[in-house]
Amino acid sequence: MSGEIEARLAAGNKFDEDWQPTTAQARSEMTTRNGKLPAGYQIRPACLEDIPAVTEMMNASARQLFGVDQFEADEFATDIQSPGFSLETDTRLVTNGDGKPVGYYEVWDLLNPSVRVNLFGRTHPDYEGNGIGSALLSWAEQRAVRAI
Repeated sequence: MSGEIEARLAAGNKFDEDWQPTTAQARSEMTTRNGKLPAGYQIRPACLEDIPAVTEMMNASARQLFGVDQFEADEFATDIQSPGFSLETDTRLVTNGDGKPVGYYEVWDLLNPSVRVNLFGRTHPDYEGNGIGSALLSWAEQRAVRAI
């Protein structure tokens, strides 16, 4: 973390729209904290055609974390086609410049009224530390707030 942002956090200052970081590193970190993606990445709702590639991306993360694959494409497809779940409003997929999935998040709030919202997501291990997971989590938090 840059000294500029670290000092601001230590002083209890919030990051409001009027404050602008002065160093390139601080600007990069601020963009990540605000949930914006780094240049060259796109975010969109997932679609059924993404299932095989997203499953592989999530398994790459699972292999790094746990040493084994944890996801099956057919189970993933069944889950995201559950009644009340909408790919358009409940998922976000981040792709790199080649269109390869590098991050994914979903928000589950199927109970009415929404008394609990579940968030789930993964970032491909080769793309960790670039702000992708932070951007997806920012979207998921905003989506969860709308649910409750």
